[in-house]
Parts: sequence; structure tokens; C-alpha cells
Amino acid sequence: METVHPDTANKIADLLTSHGAEFIACPVLGPPPAAAAGQLIALPSGPADSISRAMPYLTGGEGFPNQHGGRGVLCRATIAFPDQACGTGLKVKIIANTFTLNAACQLAEAFTLAEKSGVDPVLVKEFVDVCFVRSGSPGTNPFHIYSERMLSGDYWRREPAGGVALGAKDLGHALRMAEETGVTVRNPSVALGWCRDVLERDGAGGGELRGDIAGMYGAVRERAGLRFENGT
Repeated sequence: METVHPDTANKIADLLTSHGAEFIACPVLGPPPAAAAGQLIALPSGPADSISRAMPYLTGGEGFPNQHGGRGVLCRATIAFPDQACGTGLKVKIIANTFTLNAACQLAEAFTLAEKSGVDPVLVKEFVDVCFVRSGSPGTNPFHIYSERMLSGDYWRREPAGGVALGAKDLGHALRMAEETGVTVRNPSVALGWCRDVLERDGAGGGELRGDIAGMYGAVRERAGLRFENGT
């Protein structure tokens, strides 16, 4: 699901409520495998009564049998914003997405620095696994997900798992939010720069359709004098 700007949700809410309808915005956090397993995190915003009526479809309840072993219909958790503007949850999602995208950026830079320093990037991944993955759920851990896609070469060999164009769009949302609120953020700008390098690439793993968020690894490699594609 694509992330829309919070203002868009607020405008839709105003339009629908002016015609007597009810509306909540309910962005979710998590990749497609998390959705299939009922492991998403929902961020519903809007009228409290409307959110309450939507909750059984998110986390289960009477009349909504749980098909995911107690994990929820779609979600393992909700962070609700009752009686707040419908764009509130989207603001949180945009902020949360910077964690994921900056994780990919950090891994790309760390693996490249390791290789240029004479260290096997696989050893850095071992550190990542010990510190960030083994104590949690690897299926939803961005350090695990992007480590695998980067070091396996999937970022240029396979179809994108997370399109870099969408990642760049989400980072743009974050930067716009920061500008609008007078907050200086630098990490999203760095990640956006690497995303743009991937978008501008004419070749495997690059461009708007073939570029993967994990392709930031290839972009950092190229800037360091290595090939975009690892293992070649």
C-alpha cells in the first residue's frame, strides 16, 4: 500500500463527512509477508466510534474468527488516534518509514565500508544478526530483510521487493513534514540521495521500475569505486 500525504487524508475526510459519511484513515506498517501472517501494525485515525467499529477487522473479535493463531485478522497491534485528524496516523507512518529506510541506508554504507576496509561484509551481517535479528522477528526486521537482499545480490538480480521510487516518495513526505514543522532532519536527506542514485541508474537494479530500496547498497558501492552489482 502506498503512503499518501496526511493532508490528502484530511481532505478526503472533509469531503466525505460533508456528505454525511464517516471516514477513518488506517495506514499500516509492515511488508507483505507480515500482512499474510496478520502481523501488521495499524494506525487508525478519525472519529473514536468509527475506529471502534473497524477494530474487529484489524485485530479480531466476536464474530470475526481469528485465522492467524491469535495474531489478529490483519494486525498484531494497533496504535489508534481517536478523535484526531485523519492524517495523524499517516504522519506516524511517514516517521516510522524513515526508520526502515535509514536502516537500509546504514547497511548499504556499512557493508561498503567493510569491503573497502578489507573486511568481509558477511562478518558485519553476523554482527547485525546477533545484535538486531536473533532476539526478534527476522521476518519484519529491516536490518535482516535488507541485509539478505543486499548481500545475496537480490537488489539487482530480482524484481524489487520494495520499490525505490516509493521509498523516495516516502522520504520526500518526511522531509516536507520536517520543513513544515521547522525541524531539521538529515538522515532522510542522505537516504533520499542514495535512492535518487538508484533511480538514475540505467541497468540491472536501477530505474523507477527495477530499482529496489536495497539498491542503495549498489549506489554506495559505485561511489566507492566498486561495481553496482556485488558478487560479479
